[in-house]
Amino acid sequence: MKKITLLASIFLLFLSCSNDESEQPEEQLIACFDVSNDTLEVGEVFQITNCSVGASSFEFDFGNGTTSTDDAPLVSYQESGVYTVKLKVTSSSGAIKITTQIVRVNDIEENYLYAPVLEGDNIFPINFGFSDNSFYYIENFWNIFAASSGRFNYVKIDFSDNTFNKSYIANKSYNSGHAFISTLSNDEKLFYSTRSLQSILGLKEVKLNSSLQPLSTQNNTYRVLYGILEDNDNYLYYGAYRISSSNEPDFSLYKSPSIDIRDNMGIILERKTYNEIEQGFIGDLEKTDDGFIAFGGITDPIDFNTFENYRPLIIFLNNDYEYVSHVTYENTSIAAIDNDNLNASFNIAKIATNNYVLYSHNEFRLIDAQGNELIKSDLPTQSSVQSLLALENEGFIISSKDYMHKYDLNANLIKSIKFNGKATPNLVLKDNKIFFASGYSSSYIIDENNYSVLKTFIGAMDKDLNIINLN
Repeated sequence: MKKITLLASIFLLFLSCSNDESEQPEEQLIACFDVSNDTLEVGEVFQITNCSVGASSFEFDFGNGTTSTDDAPLVSYQESGVYTVKLKVTSSSGAIKITTQIVRVNDIEENYLYAPVLEGDNIFPINFGFSDNSFYYIENFWNIFAASSGRFNYVKIDFSDNTFNKSYIANKSYNSGHAFISTLSNDEKLFYSTRSLQSILGLKEVKLNSSLQPLSTQNNTYRVLYGILEDNDNYLYYGAYRISSSNEPDFSLYKSPSIDIRDNMGIILERKTYNEIEQGFIGDLEKTDDGFIAFGGITDPIDFNTFENYRPLIIFLNNDYEYVSHVTYENTSIAAIDNDNLNASFNIAKIATNNYVLYSHNEFRLIDAQGNELIKSDLPTQSSVQSLLALENEGFIISSKDYMHKYDLNANLIKSIKFNGKATPNLVLKDNKIFFASGYSSSYIIDENNYSVLKTFIGAMDKDLNIINLN
C-alpha cells in the first residue's frame, strides 16, 4: 500500500512539473517615464527618466518633429508651446505599449528686460558692456516718423529696479552697426562709431565730459576705428588709416591696417600703419605670448571707394606693435561687396587649446597659433552685428541671427538655443552669468500700415545656454 501511495505521489509531481512548463506566466510590459520638469523655458534642457518594465527598445516622440531611441534622453525645445511627449516601448516578442506626458514650454521673451519705446522708435544695440559697476549699451536710434536722421544714446541698465537711463551722446550720420566708448583718466570719454555708405567707410569721433555731454565732434573718411585694447600703460585704438599707395599710382589713397598708440588721456603717442597690407583693416585685436594677433579683412580696390575680392585676414605683431607677418583666407563665403558690409563686428578669441576662433558675418574659423586653418563653419545669412565669447576649458559661444550656439574646444557644436535676437554686439561674462543686449524684430501697425522695426532687450544665460529670468 505504501508503494502505491509513493508511485501516485511521484506521478502527481510529474504532472505538476509538466503543467508549469506548458503554462508560462503572461509577459509583463509597462511603458513608463518621468520628466525632471514639466514646465520649461525655451532652450532649457530636461532629463527623461525611464521606468519602463520588460522593454527591449524605446522610441520617444517629443511632439516637435524630433525623436529619440535612447532609453533616457536629454531634451530641449526651441519654441514655446504645449507638447505631448510619447513613449512607445517594444518587448523582445514584439508586444507594444505606449504612454504620454504633457510638458509646457514658456515663451523665452518673458525672461528678458525690454527697453522702453515710443511709437515709431527703431532702436538696436551696437555695443554692450560693463563699466563703472553698471551694464550699458550704445543705442543706434531713430524714429521712423521723424524727419531727423537719428542719434546715438548711452543706455545704463539698473538691475535693482529694471530701469533704463538713457543719455544722448551724438547725432547719427550715415549707417552705423559698430561703436565703442572709452573712459579717460579725467573721467571724460571718447565715443567712436563706424560710419558708412556703400562707397564710404569712415569714423565719427565725439569727446564727452564726465556727464556724457558732447564737447567736440569730428567726422572723417580717412580713418576708421573698430575698438580699443589696453596694453600696460598704452591704449591701442585699432582699425585702418588712409595712406598713399606705392604700388598702384592710379589709386592715390588706400586704407591700410593701423593702430593708434595712446596714453590714458587719449593723446596719440604714435601711429603704426602697416603698409605691407593695402586696402585692409583690423577689426579686433588680441594679446599673445609674444606680441599680438589682429583679425580683420583685406580687399582688392576697383577705384578710390569701391573694392572686390574680400578675404578675412590675420596679422601677427611683435610686442613693439611692429608687423611680423599676415595670413589671408581665400576660401571665404562672406559676400562683402561694399563698405557698408565692413561696418560690422569682427571677433577673435583664444581658447584653452592655444588655438584661436575668428568670427564675423556668417562664418567662423578655428585656427592654430600660426594661423593655419583647422576648421571653417558657415552659418545662415544673418545680421553682421554678432559676438563671440571664449569659455576657457569649456569651448566658446557665438551669437547668430535668432540663435546662440555653444561649441567645444574642437569646434563641435554642443548646443543651440533660439533666443530670438537679431543683432547681438557683445556677450559679457559677469558673476558666472553671460549677459547680452540684442535687437529683435517688431512692428507698428498704424492706419492699417505695418512698419517693421528693431527694438532692444537685455538677457542673461548660464554657460550651458540656459536662459536666466531677469524679472
